[in-house]
Amino acid sequence: CLSNLTMWSSNSRVLVDLDADIRRAIKDTRVGPFESCSKLFHANGQIEAKFDRFFDDYSLMPLFVYENYLNVSDKKSKNDFNLMSESIESMCVADRISRQIRTNNSWSLLPDQATFAVVVPGTLLALKDTVSIKFPAYLGKKSQHSRHFRGIQQMNIHTRLHAPMSLTELVVDRMSVLKRRLSDPLIKIGSSGISSVIKLMNDYGLSRSDFDLVLELCTFTHSK
Repeated sequence: CLSNLTMWSSNSRVLVDLDADIRRAIKDTRVGPFESCSKLFHANGQIEAKFDRFFDDYSLMPLFVYENYLNVSDKKSKNDFNLMSESIESMCVADRISRQIRTNNSWSLLPDQATFAVVVPGTLLALKDTVSIKFPAYLGKKSQHSRHFRGIQQMNIHTRLHAPMSLTELVVDRMSVLKRRLSDPLIKIGSSGISSVIKLMNDYGLSRSDFDLVLELCTFTHSK
């Protein structure tokens, strides 16, 4: 309330028309990333508006555009690969700019990243109809990767006293062997193999979370 009152009185100390003064002094509001991405790909959106959408969340918007540009381009024209190619090239340039920004703290390049990351793809692939916006799958994969890496680090700590090895040795040389040793007795002889599995876990200092991690990392879908 104090902030709004300050804005209202910035030009005049007297409020002549309360409703009109409030409308003139309304503050800018930020929209969510889903709505921002939807507006980026709308045909009626002006370039300046698309540029502003990048700064709604400059760390997320490039990911949202990359996740959804194929869906948008498919609805725009299934046979026009030139638009897709130009959009991809623009996003590649934006990715190199982003790396430069975060490596050398060159934050003055953010407007350039905005142009190549969201303005160009959003203009080339603009639609008259709204599209369903998906959340970036990269963030989910990154979260899963971080969880797995933390689990491997913990497992390496647990096994260090019993079988010293590096993280690379644990993953490359031992993980598949542990998977077979931990799962085969349970698969082949059922409950009778529990004792041998528990003994192996005690020998290596493995916990239940380590057991689950080994099975998760070494389970692949395949066809014979």
